[in-house]
Amino acid sequence: MYCDKIGYEVITVSFDALLDNIKNTYWIYVVIAVVLILIIVIWSRSSRRRKLQKRINDGQVRINNIKSHPFAVDIAKTDAIARVNSDIKETAAQCKQDYEQISANVKTMVSNLQDANELVIASKFRDCEAKLDENDELIKETDKLTLKLDGVLNSILNQATMQRQKINELKNRFHLIKSQINENPNEYTFCWESLDKITNNISHQFSDFEAIMDASKYDDAAGLSQTIAASIDELDDLVK
Repeated sequence: MYCDKIGYEVITVSFDALLDNIKNTYWIYVVIAVVLILIIVIWSRSSRRRKLQKRINDGQVRINNIKSHPFAVDIAKTDAIARVNSDIKETAAQCKQDYEQISANVKTMVSNLQDANELVIASKFRDCEAKLDENDELIKETDKLTLKLDGVLNSILNQATMQRQKINELKNRFHLIKSQINENPNEYTFCWESLDKITNNISHQFSDFEAIMDASKYDDAAGLSQTIAASIDELDDLVK
């Protein structure tokens, strides 16, 4: 009986110890699981914060690109041209309207990024994402409007440069032909009257061209430029 009692007590003690070990192990695993969950949550929120901050920075770069266009200067030049050339008056007015819309959009986008940055700091990630999505759509819309306005302004302002380059080439050619005539006057005595008439006519055409350019009538300037080229071809044929 005494031995049986001792055996029973040993079994009871061993079982209690086993239960204690199981409980201890269980709580260890619980603690480990909680720690892992906390690490994952912290890492996830930190990763989400970094991604949102990157979107904010990227948005700022895109806005700076839009702001870098010298629209204010180009609009002023276009307005000046429109005052003397009614043909582009409506186009200039539309350019000004597009520029005002771009400026308003830029102000809204900058404000949106400021709001998004405050939401990130406050860890309101869902609200921040919604604000950035809204801002991205506005940036895309403004990008398209910027490209359109840039193209229209360039087409207007480049006309003056292109016409000026073309007329300078014609002037150089005309001066070379006149130099050839002046260096060898005896060779052209038989057609001197015709040469004098054509050269005077071309000189007047160059003056007319300058007046048209001052009026910013580039279509008329292009037509006159072709007429001058034809007159110089006639003079060159006569000299040859």
